Amino acid sequence: LKFKDITNFDIKNLERYLDYSKENSTYDMKTVVTYVNIGLDLEGYSKYESYTKSEAENDLTIIVNKYHKLPEDYEPSDLVNLENTNYKLREEAARAFKKLTKAGIKDNVIFYPFSAYRSYDTQNGLYTSYKNRDGEKEADTYSARPGFSEHQLGLAVDVRSSNLTSNLTTEDYKWMLDNSYKFGFIIRYPKGKQHITQFIEEPWHIRYLGVELATKVHDSGLTYDEYYDLYIEKR
Repeated sequence: LKFKDITNFDIKNLERYLDYSKENSTYDMKTVVTYVNIGLDLEGYSKYESYTKSEAENDLTIIVNKYHKLPEDYEPSDLVNLENTNYKLREEAARAFKKLTKAGIKDNVIFYPFSAYRSYDTQNGLYTSYKNRDGEKEADTYSARPGFSEHQLGLAVDVRSSNLTSNLTTEDYKWMLDNSYKFGFIIRYPKGKQHITQFIEEPWHIRYLGVELATKVHDSGLTYDEYYDLYIEKR
């Protein structure tokens, strides 16, 4: 397979592709290109793109990870409370979450939100407390630094099974994997994908993308990081 045959090949990254390929000889060239485009050849947070407030507000599909940062003062303009809670999501995502919750109840899967929109300052406080407790390297495996959290988008919600204080039971997680995309959500940090997402598995963290895109991501079997680079990123 030649570079010209890889749809997400970016000439600007050619040198990085070659270097990464030498260091990771078991990867095929398509994987090398995708992983480098995501930024996986670089230390997380060492080099990143910054969104404008307008981009964050007007594009429900944007990717937020260790290589894409939100403005410190960005807060979605259409945040609403999730039903019977003080947790907030953007209006479209909140409507979809209500439908997802109702569908779960029909299948005897009962779950509740335990975190949703978080401001830059709230994320900063959380991350700092984790870093002080566990050290920066460990904290970076399970908590996003401020500005790099999907929660600031108002499109991510952490859910817990009704009998747990956090997380989902194995059965509820399987239901979420099999059904959440029908309502526009994906499991953002799936099992066995830490080398791509840069975060440990988080069964409880779901991200709203809209039904059409969430279905495509689900059906692809890819992480959102991979899918975004292959099919959404403009080059």
